[in-house]
Amino acid sequence: MDDPCEEKAREALRRAADSRREGRLDEARDAYRSAADGFRALGRGGELVQAMCGQARIERDAGRLDLALALQEDALVAARRLDDARQLAHVLRHLGEILDACGRPTESELYFVEMLRLYRSFDGVPPLEMANVIRSMADHREKTGNKTEAIALWRDARQRYAALDTLFAELTGKTFNPGTAEADRRLARLLRET
Repeated sequence: MDDPCEEKAREALRRAADSRREGRLDEARDAYRSAADGFRALGRGGELVQAMCGQARIERDAGRLDLALALQEDALVAARRLDDARQLAHVLRHLGEILDACGRPTESELYFVEMLRLYRSFDGVPPLEMANVIRSMADHREKTGNKTEAIALWRDARQRYAALDTLFAELTGKTFNPGTAEADRRLARLLRET
């Protein structure tokens, strides 16, 4: 028999993801918080990290970067306690992105270096996840002023996203590929500046 508290926390996590995807950020925020509270009480570290990262994404989307940073740092502490390098790499990527968004790319460098080391040690990283990793690094290199590396990374990210046109269509029901569009836009600006 399933634990009703565990099922309630998992349902809150599913509801949070659906609400975020549909743009209902207040509902998503409440559901992520509920899921985090439930998983914390159950001692379920992996799901707790997912819920905390979800909370941080909501706050980042809402422009509350200080709160997003605090939540993501808490998620990192929890992720380091687990024996799950993939989840740790994911948490590191988002922490680096938040620090970059806060205008602190020097601090984020260590997290990005660790994230890349971990991702390079994995076999079979899903293509969308790897495209997102390359995108994060391209953005970071751009923020640190390394335009040459940023251009190479944006080209790599663009190629990876372009290979996912069908996936984006399945996920969104649209033919628009936001990954290639962003890469094109960022590359055009960087190439104009060089």
